[in-house]
Amino acid sequence: MSSILVLQHRCSYGDIPAEYFTSSHLQQIRSHVLDELSWHQTFDISDSALIRKTLKDFRDDLIDGLESRITLLQLAKSKEEPSRNVTLAIESLIPALKDLDLPKISSESNIIAAYVHPIMQHLFGHNLSHVGHCANIPPESDETSKRPDHATDLYKEYQRACPFCFGKVKRQQSTETAKIKHFYRLALFAKAELDKHSLNGVICFQTIGMSTTFYYMTRKSNVLVFVELTTFVFPNKKQNAIELWTYLDELISLAALHLLLETNSTTNSTSLPSRTVSTISQPMPTNGGLEYSNTTHYRTNLESDDQFPAV
Repeated sequence: MSSILVLQHRCSYGDIPAEYFTSSHLQQIRSHVLDELSWHQTFDISDSALIRKTLKDFRDDLIDGLESRITLLQLAKSKEEPSRNVTLAIESLIPALKDLDLPKISSESNIIAAYVHPIMQHLFGHNLSHVGHCANIPPESDETSKRPDHATDLYKEYQRACPFCFGKVKRQQSTETAKIKHFYRLALFAKAELDKHSLNGVICFQTIGMSTTFYYMTRKSNVLVFVELTTFVFPNKKQNAIELWTYLDELISLAALHLLLETNSTTNSTSLPSRTVSTISQPMPTNGGLEYSNTTHYRTNLESDDQFPAV
């Protein structure tokens, strides 16, 4: 049995008894981990203004999609990583933004192809040694029930070395049970890759409908810590193009974290602040083999994933 401490932006659910972790202590731990990662990055002000103007002009039909993409590509060409990654990610979503009354997206394949893959490919698959792909089946596995929906892999000496980012995608209409099971599997993927490749941390994401929440898993004091980073909502209409501009700081923080993981991939477990975490393996209610308490703390039997059908 292995325990995973999930640290959310919202930390006042009260799922863990206060004598073990108060909401303020959970927030302290999350802030400590984010500070170690230098998480809060800021996009350049002048570049941000240019991107905002480009998206606004595109929305208002002052320039067409091609001209807006050329402007963003020229900006990206003049920049280094991670600013280049973010600018290319914004540009990659322009073709999907139409001034049409589109039906509600009901296909996971559509979400992955039109939104998830373009932005993840540019944020994380940023050079010749990184490959972002819609990989329902990892190269080393033939089991369709145990796979991410999207992954970014690092290659060394022309061969796949390890993943740096992967995620699961579900429709908004999916049941709550299916969403929880996907979150469960996401945590299992992260834990397995940390152990298999001796990584210091991995980035994960869960997309539900048009909303994507990013997480970071690492090991602190021999405890698996799953930290919520940020949430990004894909615009799906041209009228909402300007919304991409509001996420520039979050996107550059994600791209910078990916670069940090690439240069510091060796396991380096540090301590959590102050209070001991040895109590997190306290018994929790059971729900169909998945032991969890709302969304704050998950306990998973890493040897028994076969009991869950593919979802």
